[in-house]
Amino acid sequence: MTVPYTLTRLGVVMTPKPGNDLESEGVLNPASGHTPDEEVDGVHSVFYGMADAKIGVARLDRSSFSSTSQG
Repeated sequence: MTVPYTLTRLGVVMTPKPGNDLESEGVLNPASGHTPDEEVDGVHSVFYGMADAKIGVARLDRSSFSSTSQG
């Protein structure tokens, strides 16, 4: 199957926090949204143990955002 576009990995969005046992198996499926006070929160799945998972919320630092646009 051929698609009319290519995907390029720009970097890592989230990594497990060292020493946080609740993120020991990984951080997956990051998403984000704006709060009513215009902050940006990230929502992600954190995995620990054999089959345990939780939903995590992280306040994102807007100063680290970069804009990439392709004309």
